Amino acid sequence: MQFHVYGRSGEAAAGTVRMSSGERKVERSYIRAATGRMANTAGIELEDAGIELEAHGYIRLNGRPETTAPGVWAIGESASSPQFTHV
Repeated sequence: MQFHVYGRSGEAAAGTVRMSSGERKVERSYIRAATGRMANTAGIELEDAGIELEAHGYIRLNGRPETTAPGVWAIGESASSPQFTHV
């Protein structure tokens, strides 16, 4: 999927979304886009520290934000859950 935004928020803003099913243009005063999150854990050798990763690269956690390495905790976008640090 591709998303292109142009214009100025609060004035005339527009966006074009391209997906495999086709293209759609939206014109609004304001456009808010959430693109999702991806773990950025590739190549930093977490496995060497005993920290296991899930299939999509997120750090595997137990029911609390504790990793598979004793005494190591993880929160934020690289953790499987919770991804918000205020949690």
